[in-house]
Amino acid sequence: MREGRRIRVLQASMIADGVEITRASALFLLRSDAEGQEHPVTPPRGPEGLPGNLGFGRPAPGAPPIHEQARRPGFGSAVETRWVTGPGETPPTVWLRFPVPLVEGEKTSPSVRAVTVSDLANPLSNQVADGGMPRGFINADNTLYMHREPEGEWLCVQAPFHEEIEGVGVVESIWYDRRGRYGRGVEARLAQERLRS
Repeated sequence: MREGRRIRVLQASMIADGVEITRASALFLLRSDAEGQEHPVTPPRGPEGLPGNLGFGRPAPGAPPIHEQARRPGFGSAVETRWVTGPGETPPTVWLRFPVPLVEGEKTSPSVRAVTVSDLANPLSNQVADGGMPRGFINADNTLYMHREPEGEWLCVQAPFHEEIEGVGVVESIWYDRRGRYGRGVEARLAQERLRS
């Protein structure tokens, strides 16, 4: 931890069997009454009026919602999604919320909710075409920049850019709540070929 008058840096590591398996750091900046250059941005339409789904998969037109919780139980499959864009429409955009807390019995703060869903830009960027891409990607690194905490339970992510060269890629995302844009994300990712049965 490093702490100054206006800047605080926190770091945490997760250790399994004596090996560091993940690391996180957070940079906190003290707000002030300095004149800013905030440019209000209208969020994408929704989530009201858009068809809902449980899980990140997108149902085919006219098909019933995909309930991934039944197929792959876990926190990630409990996410409720409402797609703004259809298959092939760019940039892929979706509203989402988690109807369950990250830690059972604990209230999930706005910042924790934003960080929890921030890595969903990776699978979102694969939803550009029908059926997505023929392979998945491992999130190797994830950075989320927020100029304010998100408001409300519904968050929207848009993935306007992704690129891969020789199996190594990057995804850039823009994050909204009902008020407008609150942050941006950048993810490094590694191609993961799917095993065929």
